[in-house]
Amino acid sequence: MVAVPLPALAATPTPDPPPLAVAPEPPPVARTEPAQVRQAPAPVVRKAAPMVRSEPPAATPRPVAKPKPEPVAEPRPVVKAVAAPAARVPHDRGPVPLAALVTAGELDRGLLTVGGIALFLVACSGLVVLVSASREWRRLAT
Repeated sequence: MVAVPLPALAATPTPDPPPLAVAPEPPPVARTEPAQVRQAPAPVVRKAAPMVRSEPPAATPRPVAKPKPEPVAEPRPVVKAVAAPAARVPHDRGPVPLAALVTAGELDRGLLTVGGIALFLVACSGLVVLVSASREWRRLAT
């Protein structure tokens, strides 16, 4: 079954009433009062008295310190060192077997090739930036 709305039965919205006219407020009355001008007193410049260098006071002789007696070395008892068991640091993961990741003397040549090519492309792009910047500086200098 298909429902078709009838235009006569549908409610039509009524237009909004026009806004009420409001009289604008009169601008505030501008009062012009003469500004008070204050004159600052002229700064007084005083010259400092010339400095006279005086000789430093004579140094008083320092008292001679008495030599301290050397402490007598006491023989220490010999203590044998006992190897303490190594304490394991708690971890949330086990140790990583590094030997499984890289074997001695064997490198992945394909990965090294890709890395070399990427490094070459970075160097070439840096060269392009340097060349374009130098051309721009020459153009701006003339």
